[in-house]
Amino acid sequence: MIRSFLKVILRNIRRKQLSTGINLFGMALAFAIAMAIHAYASHERSFDKYHANADRVYRVTYRFQNSSGYDIHWARMSQDWINELHVEFPEIERLVRFQSFRPRDVIVGEDKYREENAFAVDEEVFDVFDLQFLEGSPSAALTDPYSVVLTITTARRYFGNTSPIGKSIKISGDDGSKSDYTITGVIAELPPNTHLPITMLTSINNEQDRVGWAYVYLLLNDPVAIVGIESKSEDFVASKVDLEAGEELTLHFQPLTSIHLESQLSREIIPNGDKQNVLIFALVAIFLLVIGSVNFANLNTIQSMSRSKEIGLRKLLGGSIGNLRGYFFLEALMLGFISLSIGFALFMVGLPNLEQFLGHTLVYDPLIMVVGLVIVMALVVLLSSAIAGQLVVKAKLMDALKGQLTSSAHHGNMIKKVLVGIQFATVLLLIAASLIIQRQFAYMQDKKLGIDHDQVLALANNNRQVMKDYRMIKVELRQIPGVKDVSSIMQLPTSPIKDMGQVKVYDRPDLEVSADMQVMDVNAPELLNMSFVAGGPLPENLVRSEPVPESEIWNDFATKQRGYLVNETGARAMGWDNPSDAVGKRIDWSIGDLSLKEGYISGVIADYHQESLKAEIHPMVITYEPLWMPNILVKVDQGANERVRDQITNFWDDHFQDSPLEISYLDQKLEALYQSEQKQLQLISGFTMIAVIVALLGLSGMIAYGLKLRLKEMAIRRVLGSRTVEIAELLGREYMTVVLLAMIIAFPATWWLMSAWLDNYAYRINIDGLSLISAGSLLVSLLVSTAAYYAFSFQRINPASILKSE
Repeated sequence: MIRSFLKVILRNIRRKQLSTGINLFGMALAFAIAMAIHAYASHERSFDKYHANADRVYRVTYRFQNSSGYDIHWARMSQDWINELHVEFPEIERLVRFQSFRPRDVIVGEDKYREENAFAVDEEVFDVFDLQFLEGSPSAALTDPYSVVLTITTARRYFGNTSPIGKSIKISGDDGSKSDYTITGVIAELPPNTHLPITMLTSINNEQDRVGWAYVYLLLNDPVAIVGIESKSEDFVASKVDLEAGEELTLHFQPLTSIHLESQLSREIIPNGDKQNVLIFALVAIFLLVIGSVNFANLNTIQSMSRSKEIGLRKLLGGSIGNLRGYFFLEALMLGFISLSIGFALFMVGLPNLEQFLGHTLVYDPLIMVVGLVIVMALVVLLSSAIAGQLVVKAKLMDALKGQLTSSAHHGNMIKKVLVGIQFATVLLLIAASLIIQRQFAYMQDKKLGIDHDQVLALANNNRQVMKDYRMIKVELRQIPGVKDVSSIMQLPTSPIKDMGQVKVYDRPDLEVSADMQVMDVNAPELLNMSFVAGGPLPENLVRSEPVPESEIWNDFATKQRGYLVNETGARAMGWDNPSDAVGKRIDWSIGDLSLKEGYISGVIADYHQESLKAEIHPMVITYEPLWMPNILVKVDQGANERVRDQITNFWDDHFQDSPLEISYLDQKLEALYQSEQKQLQLISGFTMIAVIVALLGLSGMIAYGLKLRLKEMAIRRVLGSRTVEIAELLGREYMTVVLLAMIIAFPATWWLMSAWLDNYAYRINIDGLSLISAGSLLVSLLVSTAAYYAFSFQRINPASILKSE
C-alpha cells in the first residue's frame, strides 16, 4: 500500500511541478535561513564554553559608588589586595591575572610588529583555561622569568614554518625599554567564540610586577562555592579599604560563560555581544518558519482539495479513513523531507559566504540544528496532513466524486485565512522592523557628531619612549607638503573613554560631579574642528618642552599648573546653565589615588560624540598632559592622503626603527564603529526580503488556485462584460480583509518590540508610524500586483473554451 501511495505521490509531483516547486522552495528557504540564524545564535551563546572548567571560572570585577552619584563598574581590577583573594577564600583553587594589556611592540631580527592582544599572565593560567599546546609544555612554559608563549599564527608570522622554541624576541614595555624573552611554547589559535583573544602570553617576572590594572579570573573548587564567596566578599573588602561616608566598593563575580552576552562594563577586553540581538535574530527565524509553515500547510491543503475526485474514488473502492489520512501524512512527510534536504543544501552552500560576511567562522552543533529542524518539519507535516485530511476525508462521498467540496471548502477557506493572517502579520512585522532599523542606522550615519573626522590620519598607540619626541614629531610632520596640522590626544574619537573621575568645583564645595577625562594637545580642538560655545582653547603656556622624569610623575600630577576645558553637559552638571559662567572658574579632577592639581576653565566646547550613538554624552573634562597622549593626529589636505601617508611612513622608519607605525584614517574608524549595526541591518534586511519572497510565493499559489476553482464564474463575468481590473479586484478582495486584520495585530507588536530595541540607543529615532504605514502599503501593493498578474493572465484565455469544457 505504501508503495502504491509513493507512486501516486510522485506522479502528482510530476503533474503539478510548478505548484509543488513553489511549495518546496518556499519551505526550503525558510529552513535554510532558520539554519543560518541557529548557527549564528548558537555561536553567540557558546562563548567560552569550550573550556573544561568553564562552570568553575569567574571573572572578578568591581564597582565604586558614592552618595554624589558617582558610579562606575570596571571589568578589570587595580587594587593590589585582590592578589590575596585566594588566600582568604579556600574555595578558590587558582587566581590568575591578565595584565600589561596595552599593545606590545615586538622586534624579531630586523622586523617589528605590534601585538594587540598580548598579556602578561600568571603561570597557573594553563590550569584555568584550555590552551592547547602544539609545542612546549604547560607545566614549564611560563615558570621562568622572561618567557613567552605564542599562538601558532603569531609564531608563523615571526618565524615561518620553523620551530620557534628556544628562540629570543625583544618586547618593548610602555616606556620603550626592551627586554629579551625566550619562546617556551606554541599554542593553537583560540576559537572565535572567546571573549579573551590572545596573540601572546608573557611571564610576570617577579612578585613586585603583579600590580596595577589586571583582568582577574578565579578557578573555584566547586561551582556552588561562589555563593559563599559572594556573601563573604563584603567583609573582605572592608578589611582592605578605608571608605569615606557615602562610598561603596563592591566585588562582583561574573561566570565566564556569561561575559560575552551579559557584560558591558568599563574597559572590556573586546566589545562584547548583545543578548537582545540574539533574541531578535531568533524571533526572525521563528517568523520565517511560521511563514514557510503556513505556506506549506495552505498549498498542501489546496493541492489535496484539488484531488477530491481521486479521494472520492478511493473511498468508493473501500479505502478506510485511516488509510486516507496515512496517504496525506505520507505525502506531506515526503514533501517536508525534500524541502528540508533542499534547505540544508542551501545552508551549506551559503555558510562560507555568511562566515566571510561576519568575519569569523561559526561555532555550532549541526546535530542539534538538524534534530531541531526535523522536529519543526514533523510538526508542520502533522499540521498540514491533519488539515488536508479533515477537509477532504470528511467530505461527503458524492460531493467528492463531483469535485464539489462546498462545506469542506468553506471550512478550509476559513482555516486558510487564519493561517494567511498569521503569515501576513509576521511579514508586516519583519518589514516594519527592517525599515525602523534602516532609519535608525541612517540617523546614526547622518547625525552631526561635533567632530570633523574627515582627512585626519591617526598614528595610534605610541609608547612613552616615542612620545618623548612628540614636539620634534609635531614640527617635522608639519613640514610635509599636504599636512595642515598635527596634534595628539589620549582617546581617539570613536573609542570610549570610560575613565570617569570626580570633579571638585571650588565655587561650590558641596557639589561633586562625575566626569570623563579626555587629554589633548592644546591645538587638538582646532584640528578636529570642535566648536567653542564659550571661552577658548587651553593656554599655550601649559605646553612644556621636556618630558617629566619617571621618578617625578606623581608629584607632577599634583603640583603642575593645570588648565581645563569642559563640555556643555559638564558645565550644566557643575551648575552653569550659561556656558559663559563656567569660564574662569576653578576645578580639579581625581580618580582613585590619582589627583590632578586645580586649574581654571578656559573654555566650554559644544557636546560631541566621543563614541557610538548608543552611548549617552557624559560630562567631560579636558586637560593637557603629555604623558597621556599616545595617539598623534595629522590633518591632511584634500587629495593628499596617500602621498602624506607614504611620507609619514618614511619619516617613522628613519626615526623610530624599533616602534611599529599603526596608521589609519579616523573616518574609517568611525565607519568601523557602526560595523556591527550595519551587518545586523544587512542580515535582517536580507532575511526580511526572503520572508517577503516566501510569503509572495504562497500568496501566488493560493490566488492561482482560487482562480482555478472559479474559472467558470470568471468566464461568465468576462462574457457579461467584466473588465480585467474588476476580476483582479475580485481575486484580491478576500485577502484584503485579512491584510487589515494582520495590520491590527502586527503594528502594536512591532511598536512594542522596536521600542525595546531602540532603548539600546541613547540617541534614537522616534517610531512615528511612517515605517508601519510603509510596511502595510508594501504588502497591499504585493497583494494587488499578484492579483493583477493572474487577472491579466486569465484575460489571454478564451472564455468559450472554459465554458465548453465545463
